Amino acid sequence: MRRLLVLGLFAATACGAPEGALTLGTGLDRFDPLSEGASLEIVAGIQGGYHATLSLQAQGIEPGEVGRFHDTNPVIDFDVYDDGVRIDVSEALAFGLEPDESDDTKFVALGRRVVFANEAVEPLAGMEGRPLTVEVFLEDMNGTALSARVDVVAAPYALD
Repeated sequence: MRRLLVLGLFAATACGAPEGALTLGTGLDRFDPLSEGASLEIVAGIQGGYHATLSLQAQGIEPGEVGRFHDTNPVIDFDVYDDGVRIDVSEALAFGLEPDESDDTKFVALGRRVVFANEAVEPLAGMEGRPLTVEVFLEDMNGTALSARVDVVAAPYALD
């Protein structure tokens, strides 16, 4: 009996929740992963500031409750660096993740605006082609902590 219990626990662990993974991306309607060296669109806002729109895809975490401020929501922090200096002013926020429509084992946070500090960003023409590093950190209510990092190249936002 004891052997069956141990085997049952092993099978449940082997077939249980997927291992934690976090991927950086973009996209407002669907998740588009960012690859090393990809272009990251920098948007010039109407008030003279700049921002980028980032997304994430997570697996093996507690996603929290979408659309609500709730204590079960994961804490997520996007950071952007220019030559090792952090240039965003965005703070870590707790928000729920949505199920990823393309993979039911994953969750997404789409279209998160990351605002840059005005004094840290040159006019958009000066940023084009500049290498940037984007990082994201996530910690869920169970203490599962994940991070991802990708080096990208700044590009002006293209109006469609």
